Amino acid sequence: MRIIKHTKDAYSQKIAIFEIYVENESFKIDLNCELVFLNHKLNSHHASSATPLNNISPQNKP
Repeated sequence: MRIIKHTKDAYSQKIAIFEIYVENESFKIDLNCELVFLNHKLNSHHASSATPLNNISPQNKP
């Protein structure tokens, strides 16, 4: 897993979102979701906010 970039929540100044690279797929992950890695594959539980980066507008891509 490689972190591409992170953003901070405007109100709490805590890191709120990570964009990560796993198994040739990039995801924008909300830290409020629960992620489980099994056999080096991303299994997202309650991770409806896991959005493939190709579904994000180009200005938001790293």
